[in-house]
Amino acid sequence: MSALLLFAACKNEEDFGINGTYQRPYTVDGIAYQVQLILTTDGKLNWNPVETIPGHTSSQVDYVLLSGKQFRITGDADCGTDAVYSFVVSETELQLTAETDTCEPRETALSGNWPRVD
Repeated sequence: MSALLLFAACKNEEDFGINGTYQRPYTVDGIAYQVQLILTTDGKLNWNPVETIPGHTSSQVDYVLLSGKQFRITGDADCGTDAVYSFVVSETELQLTAETDTCEPRETALSGNWPRVD
């Protein structure tokens, strides 16, 4: 009977893909601006301001999925270093946590909860 319950619990869990468009506020000097995070199926991560943010522009980096719900960011010309993030994804949101990231601006821009918009 316990095996049946375990199977039923596993069957009800959905595995939502990380690819998609997410949007949340990004605060600069006390002002919140909307930004979108887009993870594409071809390994591109785009961070795009929805509105003009003083001193910030869109950026695109490469990412590759790793085991254990993690991905590695590469090709970041602004930071010059790679990073590893863990993620939890649901039907409604993506949660990102920096595991290894020596670039504080990137960590600030990416870490946290991102509501799904697509």
